[in-house]
Amino acid sequence: MKFIHITDVHLVGDKGALNGLVPFVHLDACLNDVVQWHRDASFCVISGDLAEFAETNAYQALKMRLSSFPLPCFLMIGNHDNRTVFQSVFPKHPKDSNGYIQHRFEKNGCVFLFLDT
Repeated sequence: MKFIHITDVHLVGDKGALNGLVPFVHLDACLNDVVQWHRDASFCVISGDLAEFAETNAYQALKMRLSSFPLPCFLMIGNHDNRTVFQSVFPKHPKDSNGYIQHRFEKNGCVFLFLDT
């Protein structure tokens, strides 16, 4: 089984810059590379930090970009992310009974645990 793991994308609202770079541009290039060279992957995990400042529009940009991505994506938040803001943009994303962004996923006999930090 093949899956893709992308981490610490640190998106900034309005697709803005961070330390002289534009994280959204780099994420877009990465996802395009995945589509070109790794379309045979079963799924993709993008782990936090998803947004540098936990801005709603950073999560909205991520959601819009992933809407055209052909692989199923599982998102995990990190210490720069805000659970409440994330959930406002991704209300259907799996969470546990306490509202944490964590769940268990099985694929091809393997168990994946996605934990909320």
